[in-house]
Amino acid sequence: MFMALKKNTFIKISILAFIYISFLIGFFLRDYVPGGAIGDFNEITWPLLQSFKKDFFLTIKNYGSFGEGSYPLFYIINSYLNPFTYDKTSFLISISVLSFLTTILFAIVLIKNISNISIIDGFLASSIILLLPFYRSSSYWGTTENLGWFFLILSFLFFLKIKSNLSKNSEVKIFTIVAFCFFSACSLYIRPALVFWPISYFVYLFLIHRNKKVILSSIISFLIFSLPGI
Repeated sequence: MFMALKKNTFIKISILAFIYISFLIGFFLRDYVPGGAIGDFNEITWPLLQSFKKDFFLTIKNYGSFGEGSYPLFYIINSYLNPFTYDKTSFLISISVLSFLTTILFAIVLIKNISNISIIDGFLASSIILLLPFYRSSSYWGTTENLGWFFLILSFLFFLKIKSNLSKNSEVKIFTIVAFCFFSACSLYIRPALVFWPISYFVYLFLIHRNKKVILSSIISFLIFSLPGI
């Protein structure tokens, strides 16, 4: 039985290594990724990044003319906080690295939230994302989607803390609530479709725990973070 378990672990590690290596190789073959990511990068993403770096207010004023359908947080973050936007290749590498780290973060979420899941199983489950064509194309061509997923998964960590404290009837720290709302708002400002997560969060609070302090703190936090969008 021990040999069977050892063999099973070896197979899982081999599959995980294959996925990671294929993701790395895929970066060098990114011209062949299906979808329109390459066009979006050359026609929208890169021009917008350069425009934000030159003139923030003028770019905000004319943001809609670039043809981008999401809020501009992705461009603001990368234009002013990402040190690798000095050329296309460096920027694309930085987004690919972030996309890979997002799956590592997701593995941590799975391991913390699912009882009796092994570390290798957590990483194997999260690595499936790296096989998805839409995730790969965004990773290799630096479009907005994957940064939204990064903030979404980061918010999961704080939600798990809130959920754990509520289940134990212990106090939920304001910092944890604000951090959850902040990262949820960031994901929404990058990908509006991720609005399902804050909605699901409030449904969870109102229908299951109904903790007035957490609900009120969450409402106030989201109202504050909604001001830039308004």
